[in-house]
This record gives sequence, C-alpha cells and structure tokens, in this order.
Amino acid sequence: MLLEEREKRPRPRLDDKILCSWNGLMLKGLTDAYRYLGNDTYLELALKNAEFIEKNFLLDDGRIYHSFKDGNSTISGYLEDYAAVIDGFIGLYEVSFQYKWLKKAKDLTEYCLSNYYDQESGLFYFTSENDDYIIRRTLETGDNVIPSSNSMMYKNLLKLSRLFMDTEYDEKAQLMISQMQERTVKHPESHGNWMHAYLYSTLPYYEVAIVGEGFGDVRAMLQSNYLPNAVFAGTPNEGEIDILKNRYSESKTLIYICLQGTCKLPMEDASEALLQLRPTD
Repeated sequence: MLLEEREKRPRPRLDDKILCSWNGLMLKGLTDAYRYLGNDTYLELALKNAEFIEKNFLLDDGRIYHSFKDGNSTISGYLEDYAAVIDGFIGLYEVSFQYKWLKKAKDLTEYCLSNYYDQESGLFYFTSENDDYIIRRTLETGDNVIPSSNSMMYKNLLKLSRLFMDTEYDEKAQLMISQMQERTVKHPESHGNWMHAYLYSTLPYYEVAIVGEGFGDVRAMLQSNYLPNAVFAGTPNEGEIDILKNRYSESKTLIYICLQGTCKLPMEDASEALLQLRPTD
C-alpha cells in the first residue's frame, strides 16, 4: 500500500548531465590506475573516455563545453573543465606516448592563457573573458574535495614546460606558486594540492625521455613505481617534441634523465635509471 501511494507522487528530478571537468578527473584516474597496475582495461577505458571528451566537449577554435546531455553540449567551459582535461590528456600521453593527446593539452593551455589568464595576479580566472554574461570574474584558488582549477593549472604548466622546454610556461608556473605561498602557509587545510605543488617547485623535478623500440617496456617498468617527481615522454624512433629530438640510436633503447633540459648521459638499464629518479632522503 505504501509503495502504491508513493508511486502517485512526482518523482524527484534526475540530474543526469555529463560534466566535462569530472570526466577529465576520471581520465586522469584511469591513466594513473593503468600506470601503476598495468591493467590494459584501464588504458582502453582511458582512450575511450578521451575520445568521448574530444568528440563531445572540444571545439575546433580551442573552446570547451561544460556539460553534455541527450546529444547536446552546452554552457561555455569553466577553468576547472580546461584544467582537468589538460591534466587528463597529459596523463594519457605519459602512459600511451600518443602525441595527439599532448598536442591537445598544449592547445587547450594556450587557449586558457589567451582567455582566462590574469596578467596582474599571474593566476587564471574561473571564467573566460568572452563570457559577457558574467558580472564579476573570480579566481578559484582554494582546494576542496576537488583540487582548485588554479592549482591544477600550475601542475599542467610545469609539466608542459618540461616536455616542450618552454620557458614562458615555467615562468608562469613559478609566478603562480609564489603568489600562493602566503595563503598556503596560513591556511594549509584548504590548500592541499598547492602543498603538493610546492614539493614540485622545491625538489628536483625530472624529465624522463625513453627512445627506442623497447620504449613501452621501459615505461611500464619505471612507471610501476611511484615517481611523483618526474614527467615522461617516449618514442620508438625520432620524437615530435624537443625533449625527444636527436636522441635516437639504432638498435638501442636509451633512457635520458634530465633536469630542465640538462640531461645526464643516456642509460640502457631501467633499474639504474630508477635509482636516479627516486627522491633522496
């Protein structure tokens, strides 16, 4: 009887829209799961998710939509959408070494710098300068259940600066971290991702380039270890980004460990490379 009476009432409205930012976070989660566990299913899901994002959220002019439902994409993307997707695309590149995802991450970053960046503060606005319906633009910096969009953008700029050897990206990343120092020290409870970011800025942060036919096996071995202080690039021959160029040697798989573009002598032994990448006490 009670069920019959309840069925007569209007059902609660269902929020079943698909959010771009949450899919970007999920993409990064899938790439991390594949990175550490080596389960191919996670990589397959990550690639499908990235292709869904590419098809339904990304526009040819560099913009992103915020939500998707019933075949329609709506609402101009917020900084959190860009930051999460860029992070996810970089993560997907690091485990697949498919250049298209890194290129898309860079293109989206360029769009953010053109339309979301605040020259005065060195941080990013949450909304685009093209959103004329916005009364007041704000800077989202506090980390909550989800990392703040600015703290994610700091990490994105740092990684892209190392992969593309781009000094402008690096300078902007360092300005962001310096701007946030006082607030992070005073309120660490609401700046958890920024505190993580400070480890990147104060400890060695390496670029790892793997070049040669065995690049996939070397990547899997190295990335099965927790190496938060490194970003990875790889190719079976001559690469498309600066960190991979002029490093190919026929019949060898070489590992280059670099620090802001300055590289140690190449190694063929992944175990030896791992010893050099582990954080020192």
